[in-house]
Amino acid sequence: MTQAAAVAIALKPGDTVRLATWVRFPYDMETAEVGTARAYARKYNEDPQVAHDRALANGHDTAYAMKFGAMLVDCRITAQRMADKRHADFARAVTLNPGDVVEIEGETFTVAVPWGNTDAPRNSDPIHFKRVR
Repeated sequence: MTQAAAVAIALKPGDTVRLATWVRFPYDMETAEVGTARAYARKYNEDPQVAHDRALANGHDTAYAMKFGAMLVDCRITAQRMADKRHADFARAVTLNPGDVVEIEGETFTVAVPWGNTDAPRNSDPIHFKRVR
């Protein structure tokens, strides 16, 4: 095991993550959910290894962090339930910094932040995981 793998932050599909730099209101409670090509394939009853190999062959990332959008609701009960979920997601989120080493499904990645996402998530994939070869 390499030294980088020894200090890697362990993540799995479905984990909630955020950047340490997302501190400015209203982005101070933003999070993203970790996913992988394998987990996506399992969700839709496809072969996880085939999906992983296809992503690699096509030059795609095999792991990602997806930020889910917001919605307006007119029901106070639904709004409260959504706010409670957002607070729970934030409370359990793993805080990451650019350059951190993470391990997801046995693979090692470094955390990269696309332009414009450092101080706040600006798009649906605000945190990238770059595979360590």
